Amino acid sequence: INALVCNRDGSQAISASSDGSCIVWDLQKGVRIHALYDATVFHTVCYHPDESQYITGSANNKIGFWDAYDGSPIRFIPGGGSDVTSLDIQSEGTYFVSGSADKNVNVWHYDNGEMISTGQGHSGRISTVAHSPDQNSVISVGSEGGIFIWNITLRERNIYYRVLKNTSTTHKTACHHHSDGTPTKTIELLLIRTTDY
Repeated sequence: INALVCNRDGSQAISASSDGSCIVWDLQKGVRIHALYDATVFHTVCYHPDESQYITGSANNKIGFWDAYDGSPIRFIPGGGSDVTSLDIQSEGTYFVSGSADKNVNVWHYDNGEMISTGQGHSGRISTVAHSPDQNSVISVGSEGGIFIWNITLRERNIYYRVLKNTSTTHKTACHHHSDGTPTKTIELLLIRTTDY
């Protein structure tokens, strides 16, 4: 088992396993509710905040979206350049962040599945990503021993693409536009502090 996550009230848990399954458990009855299957190693799993879906990250470079009612797959999107090793969803469920074996921290729009920002700086695979309690930062932990704190802010952008430089690392911010040309709200991912553990 690579990950184990409880739902909000602690009545259920979902486990992600190397055997190609994620199993949803009823913790009060001690029985399996249903299982998700794919021909891969599941590294990570989490609940959408409204608990209507599960989201998985796996060794086949995919992020999977699954229906919590019956465990059926909804869609899969490419997860970046390598294994998706960690996921965390913003409390409102609009955005989520992923960490990968390619050393990148990526921010995604949940509904359309588009990658909207990438943070680069780790020199090893990402072990864990998590939002801060106030949702304004993302913390990432890499296998090289680095703990990175990323500033994550919603803002309007008039520039389609911009590269931000901070010391030796480069951070990309993309802005997507509505069909009428007006910019949508986008996330900027900027490294603000690092430390070693």
